[in-house]
Amino acid sequence: MCTNGRADGSPQPKITGLGGPGLTPGQVVTAVDEAITILRILWVPGRSISFTGEQYQLRDVQPGPSPAHSIGVWLGAAGPRMLDLLGRVADGWIAPLSTPYETKPAAQERIDAAARAAGRSPGDIRRVIQLVGTVTDHVRTSERPRTGPGSAPIRTTPDVWAQIIAAFVTEERFDTVNFVPATESPQQIARFATEVVPAAREILAGLQPRA
Repeated sequence: MCTNGRADGSPQPKITGLGGPGLTPGQVVTAVDEAITILRILWVPGRSISFTGEQYQLRDVQPGPSPAHSIGVWLGAAGPRMLDLLGRVADGWIAPLSTPYETKPAAQERIDAAARAAGRSPGDIRRVIQLVGTVTDHVRTSERPRTGPGSAPIRTTPDVWAQIIAAFVTEERFDTVNFVPATESPQQIARFATEVVPAAREILAGLQPRA
């Protein structure tokens, strides 16, 4: 499960426009924290439960049925308080497209620090980098973006795409890539799946230490 929570409160006009509550940035963090706690309680069948929080309350709720498999909670977090929450309790981070590339290493470190402070291993938290772009036959983007908008398109060949992905994995510890085609088309998705992904896996396999 992915919960896209921003600690700066920027989605609030849309939420209130749909009849939802108006929350301050701090209340947003609290609400997400409580929601994660409640979901995990409700996923475990057993006796009825009650929960009293600042934003949510449950009274004698019967949980279950339990999920058939483990459900991860992923946050598209950007603000420092939400990153701290992510490190404490979430299973994965989806780096927002709205954040510049140069901010992502510091965000990773903040997540790691919060995880360690909570007695967790930072390695247990999955990391997703979202990359906008186009698979082309000509090199326009020659290397991994290090600065600038996270939504800036990458336009390059399958081989260079693979090198960029490998750099994000090895240099910034992202383990998953979400490809966002600059122009949505079945052809772009097919090229990424059949040309870029195998090439990236081949590069990464070659970087693995030999037994």
